[in-house]
Amino acid sequence: MKKTNIINSILIVFFIVLLFFLAKGANYSCKQKKKYDIISENSKKIQIGMLEKDVLTIMGKPDIIINETNVIYCYEINNDSFGNGQIVFDSTMMVKEIYFPCCP
Repeated sequence: MKKTNIINSILIVFFIVLLFFLAKGANYSCKQKKKYDIISENSKKIQIGMLEKDVLTIMGKPDIIINETNVIYCYEINNDSFGNGQIVFDSTMMVKEIYFPCCP
């Protein structure tokens, strides 16, 4: 009988720890969703011809910077690898194009 109680106690502790980690994961997911919502809302303030410093003030540091013929700032807008919004700058670092697909 004592062995059964010990096993039951271990199982209860295991499930409590599991629930704790699942709750932490849900909280992280909500924080990520909030980040993406903020980026989506802020992207609506970006306009063609805006200076780079103004974009950084509104959007913050980009998640990815691509520097080919144009500089492109990429901002993650969801958890998948295709969820990037892009702000393309011309050679004078003024906004040339804005692409933010509809967010989930």
